[in-house]
Amino acid sequence: MVGRAFFYFRSASYAKNKGREYLPSSKEDAQRQKALKTSIINSPFPVIKYKTPESLAKHLERDLWKVINVAFPYIGIRCNILIFMSCL
Repeated sequence: MVGRAFFYFRSASYAKNKGREYLPSSKEDAQRQKALKTSIINSPFPVIKYKTPESLAKHLERDLWKVINVAFPYIGIRCNILIFMSCL
C-alpha cells in the first residue's frame, strides 16, 4: 500500500472558519480524531496538509498521476495500440 495510499489533512483554521459542521461534535470525537491523525502521521504513508479545497485538488491530481504513471508507464502510442488490439 505504500506508494498507493495518501492521507490529506485539512487545515484546522479552515475548519474553524467554516463552522460547526467541519469540527468534531464532542470532546471525545476530537480526542479520537487526534489519536487517529497521530497514528496516520506515524505510519509509513505520506500525509499532505492542505488549506483550501483548491489546494487539495492540486495535491490529489499530482499524486494520482504519479500512481497512474507508475502502474501504466508510457511505452509509446504504437505499442499501446498493439496491446489494446491484442485484447480484443
